[in-house]
Amino acid sequence: MTLAKLMLTGHILSVVTWVGGGIMMQALAARARAAGPDDVYGFAQSAAWAGNRVFMPASVATLAFGLATVATEHWTFKPLWIKLGLLGWLLTAVNGGAVLGRLSRKMKNLGAERGPTDPSVQAASRKLLAAMNIDLVIVILVIADMVFKPS
Repeated sequence: MTLAKLMLTGHILSVVTWVGGGIMMQALAARARAAGPDDVYGFAQSAAWAGNRVFMPASVATLAFGLATVATEHWTFKPLWIKLGLLGWLLTAVNGGAVLGRLSRKMKNLGAERGPTDPSVQAASRKLLAAMNIDLVIVILVIADMVFKPS
């Protein structure tokens, strides 16, 4: 096995963790919404925990292994599919740090202060879930980009 294959394996495993976790979070979010406001609030707290301990590390590993794969395969950063992959990663990083992180902190603070059934807590939870949907769509589009490799 070559170093390039090891880097590609790391890249794929980190993407699987990232997107698989995102799909699972969507399923859990749907389950929480069906159960009611208390469950949505609890889910949002779990989502914030997972964001810092699963999604962010998987995202960073995806980027690191992706860059290492480009280097070990002796590719350049000129192909459109690589540029689109980097752009997708950047968009999810901004969404994760600026939107998801902020919304989950806001929800946690509002929920502790006003309770999970408060309209402002529920509005924040809807925004959080929408931002999670956007993040997952971007990651799936990047996967399609990596498969089809547009030029």
